[in-house]
Amino acid sequence: AQPQGRGIRYFLVDMSLNGGLGSVSIADQPLYAPSAEGLCAIRHQNKRDFWILINQDTSGIGVYSVTPSGVAFVTTYTGINSTGGIIKASPDGLNVRSGNHLIKFDNTNGQLSNPINLFSPANHFEFSPGSRYLYDLAEDPANNGSIRISRYDLFSSSVPASFTVIRNISGRSGGQMQIGPDGKIYFLLNDFGAQQVVLNSINCPNTSNPVIQENIISFDIARSGIPFIGLPNFSAWLFENYDSTFVQLGPDKIRLCDVNGTVTLNALNPGASYLWSTGATTQTIWAHQPANSNTATFSAYTFMLPSCFAFTTNITVNWVQPTANITPSGSLSLCPGGSVTLTANTGQSYLWSNGATSQS
Repeated sequence: AQPQGRGIRYFLVDMSLNGGLGSVSIADQPLYAPSAEGLCAIRHQNKRDFWILINQDTSGIGVYSVTPSGVAFVTTYTGINSTGGIIKASPDGLNVRSGNHLIKFDNTNGQLSNPINLFSPANHFEFSPGSRYLYDLAEDPANNGSIRISRYDLFSSSVPASFTVIRNISGRSGGQMQIGPDGKIYFLLNDFGAQQVVLNSINCPNTSNPVIQENIISFDIARSGIPFIGLPNFSAWLFENYDSTFVQLGPDKIRLCDVNGTVTLNALNPGASYLWSTGATTQTIWAHQPANSNTATFSAYTFMLPSCFAFTTNITVNWVQPTANITPSGSLSLCPGGSVTLTANTGQSYLWSNGATSQS
């Protein structure tokens, strides 16, 4: 009845139905067939709409828009040969990987362009939560058939040349990779000798020092008799996260008008461990004025995960006493009963010696 398979289809759920619990109002609407394996959702630049990318048979990558008006075909990108495999997008929605190719994506109009051949045999890959790095997992024939975990730096002037091997793991075959809500990249490995499927992770994937954590959970293949390599296909934008890349305290210098003023410095990254140059270990600190100085410099280390930390450049806070300049409207030599208007320079608030609080 379906010689080309189900292809890609969609359902519409109307949340105003069923007393607010929702109900399916449009069911099983076909968009395209045949299509298999590749299904990737990217958030539109407007933060409301979405793009859906699929393997459009063998002709290329099909792009569809999802808006309040419905689901619509946009284009088929034919710049690379369709692999029929996984399609992944970076969390920021600006890069897509399909097969060996990294492709630019315009999340304002759904257009793909500028493919880069990575010359990698990897069938499984994932972007870092901060979208800078692209990790992949492939068998490494140069290393006794072990599994090779590697990555590319998308900020490099030559992405293929930035290829770096993170770890080789022997005795196992590879499975899918997926970002998790905790900022880690999870991946499966089949251990046929032990008859197990093992869940592992890449910790600190946003940083220059990612850490491989093996054997988090294992599943007994013998129970079902069928090994599996799949993980849930969550949209990457859900887990976009730059926190473990750096700590941003604000501009390099802060000037406070009030000599007794304070400013709160926030190292972000809730749930992390902190160490400030003051010795404080909280996420935020009050930058108080030192007793004998109008200037103080602060810095913070933020420890995210084992062997993973971020360091901020110094931030300098200057407590500056404002200088008042008074301009008279005329001569200051007055006869009895005369007057002159005095105007202070522009400021946030005023207090004259007679108690007035206006600028003049």
